[in-house]
Amino acid sequence: MEPDRVFIDFHEENLTMMQVLTKVAELQKQYPEYEIFMDGDRFAIVGRRRKERWEGEGSPSVFTIRTTRTSGSPIAASSPAQAISRWHSI
Repeated sequence: MEPDRVFIDFHEENLTMMQVLTKVAELQKQYPEYEIFMDGDRFAIVGRRRKERWEGEGSPSVFTIRTTRTSGSPIAASSPAQAISRWHSI
């Protein structure tokens, strides 16, 4: 896998927020094959090559299996009023 490419190192450059946003927009146009983002560990704007999309027959989306949500609120309710009513009955 190709390593991330550092485009702007904030340790070396002193830029305003507007300058950073402008440069990021330019980088996104110049390098459409890269995902451009802020890497907080490096304190830099970096690019990571995008993964190629699956366009072949039998795409994973065709075989998606329904799953049941197991996280979230322990009190399932279809409306806020129903949630409050169930909460008070506990």
